[in-house]
Amino acid sequence: MRKTLRNILISLILIFILTVQLVFALGYPFIQVFSAAATSQEKVAKLIFKNEKTSEDISYIQKSISITQQQSSRLAIFTRRLSAIMPLRPAVFITDTIATASLQLPHLLGEGQEANIVLLFLNNYELRPGGGFIGSLGFVTLKNYSITRFEVQDVYEIDGQITRHHEPHYAVRKYLNQPNEFLRDSNFSPDFGKNAQKILLHLSDLSAYDKVYVATIGITATAFEHLLRLTGPIELTDYNTTISGSNFFTTTQRKIETEFFPGSKQKRSILQSLGNVMRQRIEEIPPLGIFDYLSRSVKTKNLVLFSLNPQLQNLFVMLGSAGGQTSTHDDWVMPVDANVGVNKMDALVHKTMDLRLLQSDKIFTHTFKSIYTNTITADAAEKESYKNYFQLYTPNGALLKTALLNGMAVNDLVTTSQEGANTVFSVYFETPPATSTAVSLTYDLPHSSKTPRLHFQKQIGAKPSPLTVIYKGATTKVEQRLIESDEVFSFY
Repeated sequence: MRKTLRNILISLILIFILTVQLVFALGYPFIQVFSAAATSQEKVAKLIFKNEKTSEDISYIQKSISITQQQSSRLAIFTRRLSAIMPLRPAVFITDTIATASLQLPHLLGEGQEANIVLLFLNNYELRPGGGFIGSLGFVTLKNYSITRFEVQDVYEIDGQITRHHEPHYAVRKYLNQPNEFLRDSNFSPDFGKNAQKILLHLSDLSAYDKVYVATIGITATAFEHLLRLTGPIELTDYNTTISGSNFFTTTQRKIETEFFPGSKQKRSILQSLGNVMRQRIEEIPPLGIFDYLSRSVKTKNLVLFSLNPQLQNLFVMLGSAGGQTSTHDDWVMPVDANVGVNKMDALVHKTMDLRLLQSDKIFTHTFKSIYTNTITADAAEKESYKNYFQLYTPNGALLKTALLNGMAVNDLVTTSQEGANTVFSVYFETPPATSTAVSLTYDLPHSSKTPRLHFQKQIGAKPSPLTVIYKGATTKVEQRLIESDEVFSFY
């Protein structure tokens, strides 16, 4: 967890430095002041993760943050004024974000009171709408710029203490046969904020975890793998194993899942040991490597954040890290998978997507098709099926015309529901080993007079998948992209 906070802080520092360089190129007269401030923040980052701090260390951190707040505010104002005569919209966004972030640093770092953070480990090899099965949680407490608590808990240990009834999602009750919602299955919304609030509600029922949490952070197994590629292989001598970016899934699957049994402390111990070593290794990663890792993890929705603090949440939204299910466009689509097979089949399923848009005088007709291929061979020792509760999020007013599974009409199996500004089509299917399942939904939307623009929203934790978009209106346009993040398609 310390590494996550350090990464966030250093990323803000790097953004600050890059902005300073931009201002230097423009000849800003106070460049030396800002350069000094940026240099001081690198020292602050090191002091925050220093185990023993002197009063002078604390004083330096406070003074440096105060200077950063003042200078970033001035820089934001200056950039805004300059944008009136120059095309500096990206720079305005960056400087506004820095100014907002600097104001929240004391709160995040526990100035004057405890700052509690909960970290969710999302196993996207068992994909859920909110990023993956919640296997473990991390708890971090900061007080006066120091980390005073860091522990990892197995989700089953926490769930074993839950006694109050929480109504589960429909799919959890029906396909997982769970009449009560536990924390491990509470992330069944594609909106991370909604899931985080549910998780905090569960934690509030337990005295040991009933705290005010300044932030909830979700990190997927994919993000862990990428981080391990930066740190290099980590040897856990106590467990006679070495974990790397290439074997993280298979090794943890064997050590944590296969050898894990109820009541065992091994799962928590392994993750705690891994986290302790990674924390040391991350200190050696160059700042630009950390910045690139954070930026990519956020962009691909493998690192998501939420806060009940409105100012912090607005900051997460500005940074594109909130994992929200929203759109400012008239037309959007978001395919959402939920592995309800109690297995890690998402590592073995290949998916392709196809979206066809037909514009007429009165309506848009959309046809979304996805093909899921179970790559387990017919002669494999273990022949598990991929069991998927599939949902397609579309704008309000969408009307289903036809639904097909492997070419056969299944309109009667599709559930249509309303969630906020969304119409959601849901259907369950299974894909046995060495077979494929094609799911296709055709629906109409009211015609929009605006230039057609489609916002394709990627599910948190979903693997990159190829998408072909075919638009037919006044002209015909075909685009093919690998969906690693949210994408916007414009059809002129």
